[in-house]
Amino acid sequence: MTHAPLLALALVLTAGEPRPPTPVLVELFTSEACDNCPSKEELLARLAKTQPVAGVELIPLAFHMDAYDGLGWKDRFGLPDATQRQRRYNAVHNHGKLFAPHMVVDGVRSFLANEEQARAQVTEASHLRKAPVRLTARTEKNELVLEVHLDAKPEQDVEVWAALVEDGLSTKVTAGPNKGRTLIHAATVRTWAVLPPPASEANGFTTQARLRLEPAWKRERMRVVVALQKPWGGRVEGLASQMLGTKP
Repeated sequence: MTHAPLLALALVLTAGEPRPPTPVLVELFTSEACDNCPSKEELLARLAKTQPVAGVELIPLAFHMDAYDGLGWKDRFGLPDATQRQRRYNAVHNHGKLFAPHMVVDGVRSFLANEEQARAQVTEASHLRKAPVRLTARTEKNELVLEVHLDAKPEQDVEVWAALVEDGLSTKVTAGPNKGRTLIHAATVRTWAVLPPPASEANGFTTQARLRLEPAWKRERMRVVVALQKPWGGRVEGLASQMLGTKP
């Protein structure tokens, strides 16, 4: 009898605790040689800063593709992996040829980047539950030591991948479609890698990796993003992000 008021109080306190926001991934495929892309990178930065959808943690990634390097300007952030990743999405969504600026929300909502649709698609994506993903990340000299912890084993065809992202980058463009402009970038993917399959442990499943940190990268402006996703453009089934040098 004496425990009933305490139990009722505990239930009230639990009910009042805010739910953690649902993480939603927003990928932007872009290039410094694309004249329509700078405004969409500004959009990505604004969405990340304002977090406009209630109950959602919008996690941005800007993949700079090397496919546009033949248009008079070579994007110094261009990655072959970014071009290949967009090709996979294009195949899944029947888009045909590469295009930019291209947004993909949680791996399954693909469209020509614009704010109205980005907000709508992020809202829709937030209604689907994701698997919990816990990160531990620390730097050792020129490497990031990353551990990813999962409560349950992913499905057989689900990959765990990680992206290292740097904010605050800019480029003065002296040739090509954006000649004369200073481009301000946001959430620039520096490197991207698929991690080993998670192994069973006492409290779930864990995978580990070491990712190289180049000396020129500003670690205080970097974070790591980890996702669970089926290859070839499947849905993002788990997602987490952490600034370098911080605890989860």
